[in-house]
Amino acid sequence: GFEANNELEFSIFPNPTTDFLTVQFANSENTIVRVIDMKGSEHALFVSEGKSSMLLDLSKLENGVYIIQVITETKLSSKQIVIH
Repeated sequence: GFEANNELEFSIFPNPTTDFLTVQFANSENTIVRVIDMKGSEHALFVSEGKSSMLLDLSKLENGVYIIQVITETKLSSKQIVIH
């Protein structure tokens, strides 16, 4: 299960973005990155396959505020981004 205090270290840039977003992880385990809107609908899903950073193409998403959710087997963390 997920532990609330078991936050995952990751960084995202640039924020706000217009098309591409880089996600960097503190450790390179297998990680799922979900892009969800403020209503909770999923717009994109990426799998890191053990890489320590990923370049996400968000150019097809409409402008607005989204949540980047980073999930491993034991941890869940999220950050807010703006696409404009």
